Order: sequence, then structure tokens, then C-alpha cells
Amino acid sequence: MHYEAFFFDFDGVLADSVEVKTRAFAKVFEPHGSEVVGKVIAHHRRYGGMTRVDKFRHSYSEYLNRNLNDDEMAGLCRRFSELVVDEVVAAREIRGARKFLQRWCERLTCFVVSATPEDEIKEIIQ
Repeated sequence: MHYEAFFFDFDGVLADSVEVKTRAFAKVFEPHGSEVVGKVIAHHRRYGGMTRVDKFRHSYSEYLNRNLNDDEMAGLCRRFSELVVDEVVAAREIRGARKFLQRWCERLTCFVVSATPEDEIKEIIQ
């Protein structure tokens, strides 16, 4: 087979970090009770590639019956980032990911695609 490039998701493909984000969603929604947390986590797991902004928007609309304004959304995103960045950096790599990247990224272009905000994923990767 001939490949021109590889595209990798980050969470769960390069780093074992999916549960870090699951815990962060639980923590953010904890003040709203366990029933809401359960719904948020189920949605998060079902729609892994969805951005946190879309997950927050959905969760507030569907489970809390309210819309978020821009300031509230920015605050939620800041809080979420504070909860996840250090833990994602410390997350174990997925077994074999580094070896695969070392072998192939010298030969062809490799990309990381992620629902994580660009500035945050760049910080994490560095």
C-alpha cells in the first residue's frame, strides 16, 4: 500500500487520556447532581469526537434547560482546560504509538487532529 500521510486523533489513539476528560466533565457538572452527571458522561462517551463547546452547549440545553452566554461558555472551557491539561500531559501513551510515529513520521507527513482547542493540543504535545 502507498500512503501519503497519516492522521491521528490524540485522545485514545496517541495518549490514554479519554478518562481524564470524562472525569473533568463529571467535575464540571457535579454541582448539578448525579443524574445530570450521568447523562453528561453518557453523551460524552457516545460522541467522543465532539468539541467540549458543543458538549457543554448540548448538556446545558438538554439536561439543565438553559442556554449558555459567551461568558459562561468561556468560563466552562477555562475550567475544563484547568482540569485536564496537566493530566493529559501526564497520561500514558497508547502502547506502540511512539514506535509507530518514530517509524512513519520520518517517511511521510503525520497530523494530529483533535476536538481539543488548537492552542491547548499544541501545549500538550510539546
